[in-house]
Amino acid sequence: MKRFFQKQPLRVKIMAGNLLLLVMFLCPSIMFYSQAMEETIDSNINYMNQINSQLNLNVEMIFSPLDRINYLHYSDGEMRRILVSDSAKKTSAQRFEDDLYLRNALNHSFRSSAFILRGAVINKYGDVYCSISSDTDSYQEYVGKLMGGFTWEGQNEAYLTGVHETVIQLANRKVITVLQRLYYYGSYVGVLSVDLNYDELVRRLDKTYSANFVSSLCVVGRDGLIYNSPAAYLEDEELGQGDLLSHLREEAASMIGLNETSRKILIEGKEYLVTAIQNEKTGWTLLQYVPMDVMNTIGFEGIKNMLLVFLAVLLVAVFFSIFLSRQTIQPLENMISAMKFTTKGHLKLMEIPQEFEGNEMGELLHNYNSMAQRINDDIDATYLYEINHKRMELKMLRYQINPHFMYNTLNTISALAEIEGVPGIVQMAGSLSKILYYNVKGKDVVLLRDEIEDMRNYLQIQDIRFPGRFHTKIEVPADVGNCYMLKFLIQPILENSISHGLSDKRTDACIEIRAKQDGEDLYLSIYDNGVGMEEEVCERWNRRLSEGNAEASSEEDDDNGIGLINVNARIKNFYGPRYGLQISSEKGGYTEVTLHLKTLSGTGDRPENREDGLFPEQTETGEQETEE
Repeated sequence: MKRFFQKQPLRVKIMAGNLLLLVMFLCPSIMFYSQAMEETIDSNINYMNQINSQLNLNVEMIFSPLDRINYLHYSDGEMRRILVSDSAKKTSAQRFEDDLYLRNALNHSFRSSAFILRGAVINKYGDVYCSISSDTDSYQEYVGKLMGGFTWEGQNEAYLTGVHETVIQLANRKVITVLQRLYYYGSYVGVLSVDLNYDELVRRLDKTYSANFVSSLCVVGRDGLIYNSPAAYLEDEELGQGDLLSHLREEAASMIGLNETSRKILIEGKEYLVTAIQNEKTGWTLLQYVPMDVMNTIGFEGIKNMLLVFLAVLLVAVFFSIFLSRQTIQPLENMISAMKFTTKGHLKLMEIPQEFEGNEMGELLHNYNSMAQRINDDIDATYLYEINHKRMELKMLRYQINPHFMYNTLNTISALAEIEGVPGIVQMAGSLSKILYYNVKGKDVVLLRDEIEDMRNYLQIQDIRFPGRFHTKIEVPADVGNCYMLKFLIQPILENSISHGLSDKRTDACIEIRAKQDGEDLYLSIYDNGVGMEEEVCERWNRRLSEGNAEASSEEDDDNGIGLINVNARIKNFYGPRYGLQISSEKGGYTEVTLHLKTLSGTGDRPENREDGLFPEQTETGEQETEE
């Protein structure tokens, strides 16, 4: 760690020291922030639980009148007589009087509650006594449908339906129906049904639950959502979709069972803080929920001023750190920048500010200027030496033999041999002069057909040297022959095939040269049926050629290796790293070297469009698909 720190630039060290001081100040601040956030959340949880208790009490007060109605038949003997008697055994007058009596009794009981819209009692004989006479005939069917969706579990249990619509006095109303079985000292009497005004219930809850509360309130019953506060974080449609409401009900039941004051749960991928309480009278669950990001925002607002002060201190510290480092480091960076000009020429001398005179920085700059002046003098001397050296090389080149002299000499030898009647010398001298002319004339990029023609001259010389030892086959389509390629790539591979691949092959030796074009790629293959090579040796060569490794190896770089490496290096330097040589071989069977080149026959590669001087003058195309 110490060595790592010592290697860092001075600017980094200064900044690191200042940051360390900031971290020492930041750690207690983070601890204070975390504690303040926890206290804020705990305070809001306590407040939400207090609201739950108040709302639970309000729900108890809304449903308290029902307790008195449930036991009305205990105190009213006439009501009890009517309920336990069968109306089928009564006269019409008796039925009318009994119905009127119970209707008045029910309406009198309902008058004290603004939430009750309608009520009825159905005795064990199926007789219906409704507080609204016009609804009497249809009420039994209405209650029967409601009772078909549940099973009674106890004598004193009341069942509350979900919110639904029904017709009361020819008007559609939203209601919650309360069903309660009536007993008289353990003997079943009938069922009390009361329809509560849902709109009045919502109005009362809206009034109780202020819109200024941070959390949202929802009331969940057995059959679904009862209430959701205005501007809630979750809309009614969201709560009604999928299993979200069941999930909330299960989480609330778990919290109440474990006596937890709150719980964090995920709702549609977002974390919420939830508190819950269950109303014993109705079985409803009162849930308050608030997103945790809202709680964090509230906590942040409480300590915002402190954070602003900390941020101001941080900015001042960073500014001071940058200012100090610039005053110290800027002269050094200027010196380093000046030294980088070494690769471009002379070193730039530094101007020494007046304020640096007499201190360590001024002394450093003085020493640098002295060193830079000495280096500049050495650069001038080296430059003059290089100029003189080039001049000497040019003079030496003037005295070298002109290639035209060699070309003319070979033509003279060919003519003399023809006069003397020695056709072998005529053919060899002619082929050699063509090869020499091809190599010293023209550009570095040639037509493939010209490169093939040069290979024919080379093979003719080898055929004269080794008569009848091998035969050659050249397959180059005419259109492929018009492609351009880098000059003098095939001859070194051919030389390897003859000198090494066919060295032990005295008869039936074969050399094949093929060319094909595949889109922008040009493939040239040189095949011989010679000695081949081991699989491991072939793989090692392909690996070296793929990597472009041109370093010498005492084990592999004989004449064969040098030729392959040089050709591969020329291809990669000219065409790019994805091009080069690929070898396939079988010991005692064959060796095939494939040259992967880029096609240079497009419009942009024509000689008239190239300015690099590599292409030859345009010539007429001809057929190149031949066989020897």
